Amino acid sequence: MNRNALLLALMGLLLFPLPGCPSGDDDDSADDDDTTADDDDTTADDDDTTADDDDTTADDDDTTADDDDTTGDDDDTTADDDDSAGDDDDTTGDDDDTTGDDDDSAGDDDDSAAGVVPLPVFGIWDDTAGFHAVTDHAWLLWSSWGTSRFDITQSDAAGGWLVAKNAASNQYDPGLWSKFEWFEATGQLYYCQTAYNAASEGAAVSAVPADQSNLNGGCGGFAWSTLDTTAAAIEIGGVNVDEWATEHTITDYAWTQTSSFGSSIYNITQFDNAGNWVIAQNDASNSLNPSLWSRLDWTWYMDAWYVCQTVYGAATEQSALDTPAADSTDPTTGGCGGFTWSLLTP
Repeated sequence: MNRNALLLALMGLLLFPLPGCPSGDDDDSADDDDTTADDDDTTADDDDTTADDDDTTADDDDTTADDDDTTGDDDDTTADDDDSAGDDDDTTGDDDDTTGDDDDSAGDDDDSAAGVVPLPVFGIWDDTAGFHAVTDHAWLLWSSWGTSRFDITQSDAAGGWLVAKNAASNQYDPGLWSKFEWFEATGQLYYCQTAYNAASEGAAVSAVPADQSNLNGGCGGFAWSTLDTTAAAIEIGGVNVDEWATEHTITDYAWTQTSSFGSSIYNITQFDNAGNWVIAQNDASNSLNPSLWSRLDWTWYMDAWYVCQTVYGAATEQSALDTPAADSTDPTTGGCGGFTWSLLTP
């Protein structure tokens, strides 16, 4: 065979491989640009239907992958962010949803289930046995038997009951549990202290309900008590909150202050609406200056009530009375022992 014939034969083998020769890497059924290979095919890694990128079941930009898909992590319906069941801005997630933690209907902040449901018994009342002030924190009772405080732990507005722990300072059954029930009939509000010495909160909740059909004996064998609206004789009477988030419940009998630090009761012995002052003995249960004496002044300034506890640790009632009144010239700038007066708002 001459040289020209040999060159033609070799070129023929390159252009037309013999059967049985191994397949190469490019443009065949193997690795590159084929139907089962790695690149640009239907089952490979890139730009195919089941591979890693830009396919229907892969990691990116597909229907079940991680990003921008329907079940992935971001911007999908069941993933973590901006979806309907995810963590943020969804219907059941953590923030800005209907059942989440913030700005939702049943969450922790700024939602419709937060805060306190007003109860029909909130307010200041009189009955045949004593004088009541009921707030979202406590049921306070003043009677000939002394002052009693019941710190509310749970309530049911629809069921007409609340449960409270008897204050440790109560003369009767201190530290035990009470249940109060109420109902309204023909414009009259009735109440019954169904339990007053339950051993636990659960026992108070489970106490046998009072019988509303028997006004004369349905309250544990006794008559139900009426709660009648009343206006305190003391000019500043009512329930208000100051700018330090302290609640002031003021009646003819006591000035009670409740805050995150606890409660303090000042049992009023005398007051003067013309002079705008109260003299009270600090309750024995107060954490500061128990059983000593206080003077509290008030003033009406710029359409608002301002108060000042002018003295809080006087040795006697007379020394509290002899304490000069606070300077009410401008309660917003000072006059209360070097401090501003406290602004009360409903």
